[in-house]
Amino acid sequence: MEGRQIVRHKYQGLLLTGALAAMIAAGCSSSKPSSSNTTSGGSATTSGGSATTNGSANNTASAPGVTATTVKVGFITSETGNAASTFSDSLKGAQAAFDAVNNAGGINGRKITLVSADDQSSPAGDLAATQSLISQGVFMIENFSPYAFGGYKAAQQQGIPIVGGAFDGPEWGTQPNTNMFSYTGGYPASGQQSANTQIANFFKLVGATNVGGLAYGISPSSTSSIVNTKKALESIGLKMGYENLSVPFGGVDVTGYVLAMKQAGVDGAACSCVQSTNLALFTALHQAGLNNVKALSFSSADSSLFASATAAAAAQGAYYATLIPPPDVNSSAQKTFQANVMAVDPSIKADSIPSYGLVGSYLAAEVGVEGLTVAGQNPTRQSFITNLTAVASWTANGLLASPVGWDHFGTPQPHVCGYFVQVSGTNFKTINNNQPVCGNSF
Repeated sequence: MEGRQIVRHKYQGLLLTGALAAMIAAGCSSSKPSSSNTTSGGSATTSGGSATTNGSANNTASAPGVTATTVKVGFITSETGNAASTFSDSLKGAQAAFDAVNNAGGINGRKITLVSADDQSSPAGDLAATQSLISQGVFMIENFSPYAFGGYKAAQQQGIPIVGGAFDGPEWGTQPNTNMFSYTGGYPASGQQSANTQIANFFKLVGATNVGGLAYGISPSSTSSIVNTKKALESIGLKMGYENLSVPFGGVDVTGYVLAMKQAGVDGAACSCVQSTNLALFTALHQAGLNNVKALSFSSADSSLFASATAAAAAQGAYYATLIPPPDVNSSAQKTFQANVMAVDPSIKADSIPSYGLVGSYLAAEVGVEGLTVAGQNPTRQSFITNLTAVASWTANGLLASPVGWDHFGTPQPHVCGYFVQVSGTNFKTINNNQPVCGNSF
């Protein structure tokens, strides 16, 4: 695509030296680009009006990473390591969103240039990736990694905007991190409670009353999501009869947890985990004879599940949340999204649901597009932050089932809606008569 340069970095020899709750920056090795190219992406469809094309006659080099014709954006994810099963294709989502904007003329005539880095699934790696991108003069960073809590401070200290998904830790919505924007809207340190109530309402909808919950001990957001789901279940008269907040990240030995769930008499199960752990949970539930347990994956629906007969068999009857309307909802916004991601990866099928890594990174990139759009003709990092903070209602051009905003920093999004699907054969079927399930903060 014209105006896009993708540079990938690999970080070797990184060492985590300290408790995750009090992250200590570790030394990192030097790195060099492993690839650099310019892609065409000419068939992408415009994402629906966020970008502006007023031309570049009055453009100036107004901030680091901003020239009269380009904006340099950094991107971080876990392409390798224990989180790669969910995030290895995340770069494609960001690329698809930015390609669509560039092909529509850019933002005020500026094309977005993307520079990416792999944090190798570690907090220290995320810090190294962040520092590398800062040294390359990026204007903002999309940090779409479960280890973003390792690197965010380096960007915050320099006033660099960060966009992402707020699924890694409690720094989102916590002072002084007013530079951080999630596609889930304004985010409180305690977690997005309305989303947890949405999950509780899902379990009520499918008839579960006693839920088992699993979370990664290394991930603050994973543990808080299960803790808050427990509170949300109790708020509507259900319960979490088994809770384990110390699962190893990416772990697949879950038999002991499932046997404990069986002893607790659960009829529902939720894992705030990446795909590999979720599939292990589904398999263990079947092996334990818990075939009627309503099992929910927090890692989002992903049609690549059906490429593996073993994985598809393990997931039969399981439920997934989706960030965007599933294909059977017949949404025009979903069709535009699908066209954009297929322009980047033609192997993606029109009637499929791409991975959480790809969909979520696309939405996070759209937050960046919104921020650049409202930042003005000649954006600065502060105008990006100030003006995006004032946005009260945003739907990613119709992809979100309910609007979110960033005008309530540190407090929950009051109302959240989203779709849930169930695995049936080699397809996902939307439940609740193709209508979203909603939740309110508590």
